Amino acid sequence: MNKPFITVIGNIASGKSTTARFIAENLPAKFVPADELYKENPFFEKTVKDRKRWSLTSDMWFLIKRAEVVDKISLEVKEKAIVQDSGIPMSWVYANSRIKSGYMKRDEFNLYNSLFTKLTNNLPKEDLIIYLNVKTSVLLDRIKKRSRSFEIENYTPEYIAGLSESLEEYVLRLKKDRKVLTLGESNWCDIIKNQKDRDRLMQMIKKEID
Repeated sequence: MNKPFITVIGNIASGKSTTARFIAENLPAKFVPADELYKENPFFEKTVKDRKRWSLTSDMWFLIKRAEVVDKISLEVKEKAIVQDSGIPMSWVYANSRIKSGYMKRDEFNLYNSLFTKLTNNLPKEDLIIYLNVKTSVLLDRIKKRSRSFEIENYTPEYIAGLSESLEEYVLRLKKDRKVLTLGESNWCDIIKNQKDRDRLMQMIKKEID
């Protein structure tokens, strides 16, 4: 019997990496970090300079590589629990947001979505998706505070809001065949400062996967 496979999704600066790592340490499970494939992506720098020309190509490259990561996970979940930061779901979210930002045309995204469906049909589905639902104003404040020049230059309020819309759209799609635990204003867990919240989060997760 397979062990639990969990993926943490959310907007930029929502706390995905911190949350995923915490869950992996406390479940316990193997932690699969958000990839640094952008360092290998031959189209990434071109995309930053000309997003309309290269977004589709770059996003398709990312999708193929992320699918390969999940394909490897399909073997590991037989032996160990897995907690993944972002993964395949965020690949779709980012690509879909290009329509709203004007970097992809609808027919380009339709092509991407066809490839996405083909590549993901036979990949293992998560036992639980944890969705960190954070307000755009909070995300922008966090981006400003952590002072990463690339983020400040490129992650505009419009871009972050577009990602949030894309996330909401995909979460509805995920709920059709997967469990989704949404952490928002009403049930947010401060796992950095509050021990009771740390315990509460793990209780919620174990209830979903037991």
